[in-house]
Amino acid sequence: MDLECTKLPDSMPFRYLIQDRGHDFWVSSMAGVSEEEMPGKIATLRVEDELVSEVFTHCYFKTSNKIKSDANAITDEFGLGLRKKRVTSQDVAGCVFVLINKNEETLLSKRRAALSPCDKKLSSEERLRRTQMQFYVTSVDAIMITAKAWKSSFWLTSFTEVGAEEAKKKIAVLNIEGKLAFERFAKCMIAEVPDCQRATETISKTCGLGLRKSAVRTFRNCEKKGSVALLFSEQDHQNLPSPARLL
Repeated sequence: MDLECTKLPDSMPFRYLIQDRGHDFWVSSMAGVSEEEMPGKIATLRVEDELVSEVFTHCYFKTSNKIKSDANAITDEFGLGLRKKRVTSQDVAGCVFVLINKNEETLLSKRRAALSPCDKKLSSEERLRRTQMQFYVTSVDAIMITAKAWKSSFWLTSFTEVGAEEAKKKIAVLNIEGKLAFERFAKCMIAEVPDCQRATETISKTCGLGLRKSAVRTFRNCEKKGSVALLFSEQDHQNLPSPARLL
């Protein structure tokens, strides 16, 4: 198919092109490429081994002095789309672009839809969308109440320099003793904390290690903010209060 390559006016944000497209779009950048060079560069570009002209119908681009920052600003607002991870290019001058198919669902989107939720080809964002695990963003106090109730059947972990929403993505791909977290646990409580080491030590000292054989590993003697997460299932504790009541 023919690929139409169009430079967007500086006043027109990319959101108008992708806000109604779900996750079926591709965001990327090219370093050191001028406005005049973009059509030719895009024509030979491949995405996951496919020529973009075989997958997408339109390319919209803007020139940028910081292509990495500008491209990732789009994915921060609208998600990764068809990408597996954020743009990793150098933050230099060039062009930022968005690829879409205005005629039908793209081949890449169809391929992803056929993959298992456990498939490593999927981004953590996509695996989070597919998981059946229930998440509760709450407090350390609520986590401790739940950990005491679940005694030896919970799993505690932490993520430094990570907020609750990003922690959910990490939980979606977390491997615990050979199994993905959502294969072992149905629920996850997450609390943002100013000091991950202190929070995990306090929970472990008060509630025990749960299913862990050793303490949660964090940066020692270094106060680092982040998120702590408690994973558990309710099938053996039907009479205990729902964690949702503790929020």
